[in-house]
Amino acid sequence: TPKAVYKFCTENLGMDLAEEDEDYSPLSVGALTYGITIENLVGAYLPYGNGGTHYNPHIVSRVEQGNHTLIYDNDGAPHQAVDSQTAWVMNRLLKYVVDTGTGTAAKLSAKEVCGKTGTTNDWKDLTFVGLTPDFISGVWIAYKVPDTLPSSLKSAQVWQNIIGEYANTYSGQDKFTP
Repeated sequence: TPKAVYKFCTENLGMDLAEEDEDYSPLSVGALTYGITIENLVGAYLPYGNGGTHYNPHIVSRVEQGNHTLIYDNDGAPHQAVDSQTAWVMNRLLKYVVDTGTGTAAKLSAKEVCGKTGTTNDWKDLTFVGLTPDFISGVWIAYKVPDTLPSSLKSAQVWQNIIGEYANTYSGQDKFTP
């Protein structure tokens, strides 16, 4: 039901949705009342590269003084958003987007990339969320004053140009295995 999907999106995936979004159209085709931020979108895809575990998106995880005294610690409040098998299946679907679909421009030389492209029907917003085994990030492309973007612009290519080298060389823990 729309209520169950809305609850899953807001509670499990941390999506910031308006109450009006609890309906078939907004939830099924993305016609959300206020849209969604790139941070929220990236956070919603995080469990699919992370064995089903969702973390609240954050940049700084830990700050210590020179003597190793802890000043700040943010573990991202992890919780199981989907089971690991569901996360693995979704991950393989997102891999297909980059291998042969609309996200082929996001391919990296040293790492597997999974991802999802997005375009508004009026071509005024483009997004790409990319996942490597140890990194997730996204790009949102739009004009400050909404206007149609060039149809030749590919969000996966923009992600690759901006984030690709970093994502390709970043070494963290492999999270794709269920």
